[in-house]
Amino acid sequence: MRVLRHGLRAGYLLAFALALAWYFWRSFVFPLRERERPGADEIAGAGALEAALVRQVGGLLTERESSFVNFPPGRRPGVRRVCAFGDSGTYGDAARGSDDFPQLLGELLRREGHADAEVLNFGSPGHGFHQSFLLWEQAGPRYGCELVLLGPGSFASERDLGFAPPDLASPYALHARFVLEGPGLRLVEVPGETHSERFRAYFGFLPRWRTLRYDRSPPALLRALAGRTRRLANPFYYHPGPAEEEARASWRLLLRRMAEAGPPILLASAREDWLELVRGLDLPNLVGLPAFADRRFPYRGRHGGASAWGNALLAHQLFAELTGAPAASPPPALATSPVPPPAGPLPPAEGAAAAQRPIAGFAAVDVRLGDRRAGLLVSASRLPGERGIGAPDSLPGSGAASLLFLTRPGESALEAAILALPFGLSQGAPLALRVESAQGTREERRGSVQLLDPRLPLGQAVVPELEFLDGQELRWRGGGEPERVALLVAGAPVLWSAQRDGDLALLPATGPLYRIAAGRAPLYRFVLPDSSGSLDLVLESPEGPALRVPLAHWRADPAQLPRAARPLPLRLGRAPAAPPPGAASSP
Repeated sequence: MRVLRHGLRAGYLLAFALALAWYFWRSFVFPLRERERPGADEIAGAGALEAALVRQVGGLLTERESSFVNFPPGRRPGVRRVCAFGDSGTYGDAARGSDDFPQLLGELLRREGHADAEVLNFGSPGHGFHQSFLLWEQAGPRYGCELVLLGPGSFASERDLGFAPPDLASPYALHARFVLEGPGLRLVEVPGETHSERFRAYFGFLPRWRTLRYDRSPPALLRALAGRTRRLANPFYYHPGPAEEEARASWRLLLRRMAEAGPPILLASAREDWLELVRGLDLPNLVGLPAFADRRFPYRGRHGGASAWGNALLAHQLFAELTGAPAASPPPALATSPVPPPAGPLPPAEGAAAAQRPIAGFAAVDVRLGDRRAGLLVSASRLPGERGIGAPDSLPGSGAASLLFLTRPGESALEAAILALPFGLSQGAPLALRVESAQGTREERRGSVQLLDPRLPLGQAVVPELEFLDGQELRWRGGGEPERVALLVAGAPVLWSAQRDGDLALLPATGPLYRIAAGRAPLYRFVLPDSSGSLDLVLESPEGPALRVPLAHWRADPAQLPRAARPLPLRLGRAPAAPPPGAASSP
């Protein structure tokens, strides 16, 4: 009987543990089932590509004018095809549909006399290099690619060492990956033919061994038990070494396979470690280019990628490498510098009317260069219940009373992390950091808030300890090993910390974090009103004139576009001019 009682007790505890684990798993997975759920369960092909390849790469976005689906497979006689592979930077996620760099490069080639050249866009947001390789391997020959462009993004270890997007923003975008096996690689796919089958295989309470064994991220059950702020390693993962080491080993093997078996490759990247990888391979068919990839305003688009202006400069840089000579009249570069806060208050009569209006009371808030709308406020964080990264601001009617621009030393307000606060700001409001560590809690003064304009609740504060990581999250860079950090304005917390990948991330106390991004209008196409000026925050009032507040000075300079250390083994030549109508042909 005692053995039976112990057995029943153990069975009861096991059943209770399983029920509790199922509860946590269900609370984690069920919301994911509805996130960006595809309209159809069947996975369809794209252009001349079969559904099997689309399953391997986890889906394709093809809505750009430059997308490969808008070109016939094969290659007509006399046509030269350049094929661009990569992630959202190649696809052009942060610019208009006609302002991705493959589209702009194609237009530039035709305008400069290369009428026989076509540029096909195979980029898709979220793709890692393993996915780009699969597309190159199967779609490249089908579409007759003669020259291959890689970058400026997609080499990200977190994308290539698992089957799902790292942030699970698109949980149905499950893709295949390569794993190291002996001296080579093996392709491992997510089981299932349809979206729902693949979702169950990866996110199931008891996942398939294949996805469990070869994904650095832990299974859904462990993620659910860990909670939102903790990151756990997968105890079942096949590779014991560091993640970056494993990813680089796979990239070297795939790049070598591409360079030895296919057309010439130009890998354009601003990352020196990726260019060093290319130099280390030392393959004649693979050339590295230090790409233009400035992500300051106005080159920063809504989702953190390149704006139309940034894409235009990159297109000119690629043109010079593909043809051997620069194109005429590249867009200028725009250098920005901080504007010092105004000294002294405005006369009371001038500032009294606007001083009482909260930010939410204005009809619109944007950034303008002269009369042109140059930028807007967008969300820079993905929080529960909030719109995603890159969504335009919802300040009108939001209840926001003021905006606080947090910058690092020497930065203009254009590069700030922006908080919408539920209370007003006053000149000289004290700024403090509250730091909790094993030694206790201390509060340190960090200067004060400076109003950008005495008429308006717009403040700026310089906080050297903050880093705006990828323009999407604030990280603590103040040294030490604090357990918690909070930023206070006049004693009220406006940021507090959470653990992220071994770092402290600082999250807004209320609402999302904002940033300024370039608008979708191709500002680089417009003639600048002068060689220098100011970029202004413009607040439109339901009644009365709009109010302008300078955020930065700008200056137009000739763009400095680096060249590759050695030329491509194949370049595009100019097509001969077409003979005039009626001209006799030469014998």
